[in-house]
Amino acid sequence: MAKKLVLLLLAGAVAACASDGPGPAGRTPAMRQLVLEPVVDLRDDSAAILARPEWVSVDPQGRFVIADISDKNVKVYDAAGQRRGTVGRVGHGPGEFVGLMTAQAYGDSVIGYDLNGARISVFGPDGRYRRALAITDRKVPLPFYVRVVDDSLFLLVAAVPGGAGRNLLSLVRPDGTPVASFFDPSEYLGKDPKLIQRTMVIADAAGGVVFAALVGGDSVYAFDYRGRRLGAHPIDPQQPLVTTRTLLARNGGRERLASGKSVVDGNRNVIGLVALDSATVAMQVAEYNAETGIDPLDGGTVIVHTLQPGGRLIPIARSDERGAVIGRDRQGRLLMLRYTSSAADSYQVVRATTRPLTTARRTP
Repeated sequence: MAKKLVLLLLAGAVAACASDGPGPAGRTPAMRQLVLEPVVDLRDDSAAILARPEWVSVDPQGRFVIADISDKNVKVYDAAGQRRGTVGRVGHGPGEFVGLMTAQAYGDSVIGYDLNGARISVFGPDGRYRRALAITDRKVPLPFYVRVVDDSLFLLVAAVPGGAGRNLLSLVRPDGTPVASFFDPSEYLGKDPKLIQRTMVIADAAGGVVFAALVGGDSVYAFDYRGRRLGAHPIDPQQPLVTTRTLLARNGGRERLASGKSVVDGNRNVIGLVALDSATVAMQVAEYNAETGIDPLDGGTVIVHTLQPGGRLIPIARSDERGAVIGRDRQGRLLMLRYTSSAADSYQVVRATTRPLTTARRTP
């Protein structure tokens, strides 16, 4: 049975199409086709199999570094897909995790973020624990997860906003000193504490651009590394998302329908977001099941946007695909992870690229 990632989709967002300022230029605005190319099948042999992958990254040696938030460790595979080691383990000590939320290649090292204690642990190329960075700045809400940015910064993505003025996104240097703090939820959701406290943000950054979206919202936003908003656009113009705010309003502010089901049950939401090269972002949209949650590896609609001169975000590719939008390689290309068995116990890493419609070819 597929392992379900339960997302709390009780947020709303206002649509945005504004062009707020110039920033890094993305790809040409012509529509493209998303082309999937299998990279490698993962093999664990006698080791514990990958249980609940959260993020896939690639280190300078070409190894795949995969956060397993179920086993609370980091699984490392070589370029051929063979399991080569495990980084970290369950526990409260140095190099151990109680609530591993994400892990990622960081130069030739690996970092893992533990929600318990808001601690980033750094492991060397040999997998041995080196040091830790505790997030202690009281101006920063508790991060839900952390993303490595250009091997030089960390993007802290807040779990629950602490009220007006508490930004959801922060960029910090590896020593913890702040670079920027931005994305105040009150600017996007108003002052209603009920909505603000039920907001979940997903974000990633690369190449000078931070991309963010609100789960339960309908728009994607782009910022520079100073926190200045560059632009925004509806996530799926072809089939617009219905915000949680709208669903609640239609139901008189109540979270349950007359049938007893959640007001968000069956609603399409953004559940994955990966920043790519050339000021481009890939997102995954799927229907939310209020009873079982969502398993991103079951797939959904993959939508790619790129940032144009002057701050315009525009969609350049859209395709229904199997697998999860779950990371990028060293060249900034999208990586997806999909099941290769009905038992959901074996995996394949897939690279996704965009090509002009006239020359694109699809690999089964």
